[in-house]
Amino acid sequence: MSIKVAPPRSFAERVRWGRDRRRVLHPSRGVRRDRGVPRQGPEPPWSDGVERDCRFWAECVSFVRATRFQTCEREQGGLVDQNTWGTIDQAQIAHFDGDDGGRWGLDGPARWLHRYNAVRVPYIRDAACAAVERDPGASQPLKGLRILDIGCGAGILCEPLSRLGAAVVGVDLARHTIHAASARALEMGLPVEYRCEAAETLAEAGERFDVVVAMEVIEHVADYPLFLQTCATLAGPQGLVILSTINRTLKSWVQAIAIGEYVLGLLPRGAHEWKRFVSPGEIRAELARSGMTVTDVSGVTMNLRTQEMQLSRRTGVNYLLTARGPEVGLPAPAQRA
Repeated sequence: MSIKVAPPRSFAERVRWGRDRRRVLHPSRGVRRDRGVPRQGPEPPWSDGVERDCRFWAECVSFVRATRFQTCEREQGGLVDQNTWGTIDQAQIAHFDGDDGGRWGLDGPARWLHRYNAVRVPYIRDAACAAVERDPGASQPLKGLRILDIGCGAGILCEPLSRLGAAVVGVDLARHTIHAASARALEMGLPVEYRCEAAETLAEAGERFDVVVAMEVIEHVADYPLFLQTCATLAGPQGLVILSTINRTLKSWVQAIAIGEYVLGLLPRGAHEWKRFVSPGEIRAELARSGMTVTDVSGVTMNLRTQEMQLSRRTGVNYLLTARGPEVGLPAPAQRA
């Protein structure tokens, strides 16, 4: 006589099922691990993922207990250790440094950045054109503008900005990645200038740019107030600073870390630390100290079914921010749906 076991209906029942060693089934041989004998009854279709789910939620609980979702006091020097200098965090650089051009590929670790380009490239184009009163629909609307991309990585953003006519300088301290980006620009015939140096070095040398962009960078620096001050210095009183980062909310931990890294695998696990996320209000306050005014904050959302990104009014997770110097007559961009 065969014994049929009704599969649990709720997630709680699934967890209890997975924790009971007598009911954890081997996913390939269909045997009970504690007895080593063939099971009786149908194997639940989800049995191969029970242990994985349990491990994932155990990691979530450990993270919640460690952070308790308290606001991180981001005092200057508070996150600096022996592996940091200024705004530079060597551990973060090593995490994202690659040894070849694989990080540029559409199927590589940064594949979601290619999807993000559909949002951030038009956003940067429109903000820059509004500042200099140009038509964003022109063939090369950014011609004559000097743009600095801080933390450019493999050049995923630099290349489309260069095709729009801008003179693009990309800086990154990930040596292998920046070399791969330089080789690719040479191969594609694009006049992008890549440098393996810090933004602070450029500011100390007195370099200035019409637009300074830092996409998904500020959450990886050791001292974000100093980093924003450096961005403002590089832009000067007539320049723009355009940032993209992640808000520090409960929703951002769920979507950016739990789902983005552990479920969908859009980024390697450990790519983000929730306590490093910065809110729009914090950025606004720090830039105001450098004489810059925030003119736009737009949220970015992703359709989980199509994995396409779009601008939104919701800024609880990803968002884009534009700030202008005191001598730029930049109107606020039109409201986005």
